[in-house]
Amino acid sequence: MNWQWRSFAELKNNELYEMLALRQQVFMLEQKCFYNDLDYLDQDAMHLLGRNNDKLIAYLRLLPLHVPYLNAVSMGRVVTDKTVRGQGVSKKMLQQAFLFLEKNNNTAPIIISAQFYLKKFYESFGFLVSGEPYDEDGILHIKMIRNEKRS
Repeated sequence: MNWQWRSFAELKNNELYEMLALRQQVFMLEQKCFYNDLDYLDQDAMHLLGRNNDKLIAYLRLLPLHVPYLNAVSMGRVVTDKTVRGQGVSKKMLQQAFLFLEKNNNTAPIIISAQFYLKKFYESFGFLVSGEPYDEDGILHIKMIRNEKRS
């Protein structure tokens, strides 16, 4: 498994295409969730690309402090190819994200809008529920926060 971080400007055309194709395949086609994926937040994000044998199989984007949440960073578009689900790839991807934040001295909370069925998965990484479940684009979600402040 090969992990690479890229800013939007560093993404090569083929990487951008693969990233958008994976997001479309999972969120729109598999989950039948039709939403505005091209939300103009990718330009400010750091993108984590997970490859196996040169194939993009995992992806997430990390939004900087204050985008879109005040005094927090945000992680989203967490996605894996269906061929690798259940093999721990998502866990490894989140660990990569936490390492990246640690190396960049992030002490701000991380806020996510998690699909509700993944609540326990995110709780295993220290995320706590914040508020009630809500419908987002036809799928039940829950706001979760992970406090990164260290004593």
